Amino acid sequence: MKAPKILWYDDQECAAGPVKFNSDETKYVRADIVEEMRQKLHIAAQVFRAYQAHHEYKGDGDKAERNEGYADQMEAAIKLLEEE
Repeated sequence: MKAPKILWYDDQECAAGPVKFNSDETKYVRADIVEEMRQKLHIAAQVFRAYQAHHEYKGDGDKAERNEGYADQMEAAIKLLEEE
């Protein structure tokens, strides 16, 4: 795809472009990139949950506790990426 990955929008000029000219411009990331991040975060969250469950099953609570909360944080990030 030849489209820019990031666009900067200036609401006073009602214009967007690939270069940031003013500090008050808003950054937008292409939707396909955001969707790919969402998918990868979903996979990573499943891996962390499986890792944690595996070590809890083996009775190795130290390794399970070390990664506690990461999957929850990833799922919270996924929810933010899914908002429109």
